Amino acid sequence: MYEAKNTPRILRMRDMPSKVGLRPSTIYQLVQAGKFPPPFKLVFGGRASGWLEEQIDSWLAAQSSRRGVVDSLTDPTGKLRCKSKKKNRRKEVSQ
Repeated sequence: MYEAKNTPRILRMRDMPSKVGLRPSTIYQLVQAGKFPPPFKLVFGGRASGWLEEQIDSWLAAQSSRRGVVDSLTDPTGKLRCKSKKKNRRKEVSQ
């Protein structure tokens, strides 16, 4: 039977919350802030993207030796400091 020990494993977003313990929205905020490895496209011009498991393992090892990456995005109450770039598009209702 073939054993693929040296074959790199690609993690998709559905795998990431259980791997790193963060929600997808937090992962994307960390990527945007340059504090988490960015995903790569699996196919040129395609929509699917993922992370190499060894990159995520390295990031996790670095986080265990250095604290503050995720904490820097939160205030003392635990709420995220990063504000969404989306504008409130709710239309005012005139009476």
